[in-house]
Amino acid sequence: MKNKYQRMSKEEKKKLIIEYKNTEKGKYMMQKLRNLIIIGVISYFYAIYLILSSKNIWNYISAGMLLVAGCIFIVASVKLKNKNLNKFAIKKK
Repeated sequence: MKNKYQRMSKEEKKKLIIEYKNTEKGKYMMQKLRNLIIIGVISYFYAIYLILSSKNIWNYISAGMLLVAGCIFIVASVKLKNKNLNKFAIKKK
């Protein structure tokens, strides 16, 4: 089931994000969510480096775990962003 934020048009979403970023909580949350995405991307690149330079099975295992952790960080960041924006859209009503 789609929530209020998902049913909005692109223009409404952009306006809502701008309004959310203008609040104190919004500034803080968007900064933390951006940091999570950066950590996820860095872990992806480091895992690729480990895969390319690995010599034994343990490096492959650690690289795989790092890829999974990076994926979790990125997906969680997107879900939290949508959840917070949906709460803000409902509360704004």
